[in-house]
Amino acid sequence: MPGQRWLLCRPKDGLNDTLCQIARACRYGERFGRTVVIDTGYPGTPTFGDRFSRYFESRDPRLLLEPAPLWPIADSLDAYPTVIEGRITRYGYRIDPFSTRFVESDSGEVLTFDYARDYPHTLLVDHSFYGGDDGPDALARLRLAPELFVVLRERLAQLGPRFCAVHIRDTDLQTHYRDSSGLDRISPRLPIFVATDNAVVVDFFRERFGEGRVHSFALFPDPPGGTLHGIINRSHIFERNRDAILDLIMLGLAAELHVFHLAPNAIGKTYSGFSRLAAALNGNRAVLAGLLSRD
Repeated sequence: MPGQRWLLCRPKDGLNDTLCQIARACRYGERFGRTVVIDTGYPGTPTFGDRFSRYFESRDPRLLLEPAPLWPIADSLDAYPTVIEGRITRYGYRIDPFSTRFVESDSGEVLTFDYARDYPHTLLVDHSFYGGDDGPDALARLRLAPELFVVLRERLAQLGPRFCAVHIRDTDLQTHYRDSSGLDRISPRLPIFVATDNAVVVDFFRERFGEGRVHSFALFPDPPGGTLHGIINRSHIFERNRDAILDLIMLGLAAELHVFHLAPNAIGKTYSGFSRLAAALNGNRAVLAGLLSRD
């Protein structure tokens, strides 16, 4: 450990954005010789709210999925941003209303660094927002945790070897799926797996395609219609994270995958990040094989 350099990544937002942030951190670590440590459970950090190591194992020796190995020394290391040096494990933060970035509570200093340059500091901290289409790069470094692998096998057994999969986001961002021509392209024979954040979507598909053909496994938000991007009932954090990850992998394994355009929205997205990630994963046998490997 002496001489080792670190990058502590504290990602925010949904699963796709979290994976994109991990991928970016790993590429930086490779470029500049740093071990990347993931902290998705820092107090007050929204969305994931749990240790990443409960859901995945790392296949990358430079990627640690929880901060415990770093904690005994973190507050003694020279760090950047320098405003949080000496209190990496306990600094306060807030979202700046003008930049919508995470900043240190008192100083307002942004809690990240320039990914284009190297730093002399032993520890770098990135506590920020970042999205895009880099999720498969992170997944290529991961293996599904044994507990999730068991549940995945049980769910796949209910669907059979070939199935059709649909992803529809319909809470904070909405989809005009009821009158979409995409419904006509769904296989008339295969079992249908529906991944969604709204139980109403599942009800619609069961009414249209038949109760016996349509499968859905996720724990839906409480109250109904809430977004899966905000953890409301913290006692269900593990189940919600687990179901999002397993939904993603099942979308990737589907013989047919159907994603739907979002309705016009304030952030200008045509497809949800989760849909784009599922589409990128579907048929990417190398990444899927790594995720499901047991060695």
